[in-house]
Amino acid sequence: QARNGAAAYTIGEMLGELRAAVWSELRSGRSINVYRRNLQRGYLERMEWLMSEEPEATSFFSPGYMTQVDVPQSDIRPFVRGELATLKGEINRALGRRLDRAARLHLE
Repeated sequence: QARNGAAAYTIGEMLGELRAAVWSELRSGRSINVYRRNLQRGYLERMEWLMSEEPEATSFFSPGYMTQVDVPQSDIRPFVRGELATLKGEINRALGRRLDRAARLHLE
């Protein structure tokens, strides 16, 4: 945002689209197969890592092409916290529907 202003693809947009894609079954009501459950567990592990670890400032691309990201000093954690709160609401709504046993155990 600092560099591209209103035209920037924001962290909020990226995290929201990522959550919606990884957890699409919560909205669609489709069954959550074993591969998708594994993907969703991986998502939660990564969100936990972003919230709890103190990673060194790092660039996600070749040095010199991207600005270093210092997680504790960025907007990452507040946005992850917001996405997890949204996800919790979506999961609670899904638990009110009829789910197969594996999906219910996965979401509980």
